Amino acid sequence: MERDEPAMGPIEQFVADDTDPLLNSAATSRDLRNLANRIDSQFLQLDARLSGQTLQLGSDLRDKINTMGFALAGLIIASNLSMFAVFLSLR
Repeated sequence: MERDEPAMGPIEQFVADDTDPLLNSAATSRDLRNLANRIDSQFLQLDARLSGQTLQLGSDLRDKINTMGFALAGLIIASNLSMFAVFLSLR
């Protein structure tokens, strides 16, 4: 009975792609450099994705704050006008 191998993540796949399983020799500096470049490119892609999401979140948050600010200003003006009307009616 054969056991299924667990799914490999991108880093494990890079290691498997950059090494020959039939070789029993140590990795060369070129192998390590290739692996480091692949891992670095993955981090750069992740950083770019996170930066884009952060910018989108920032603009959405700014729009929400502006909307809430205008609503609050309108509420304050309306309550001040109603208090002024009550004050005038009591005079």
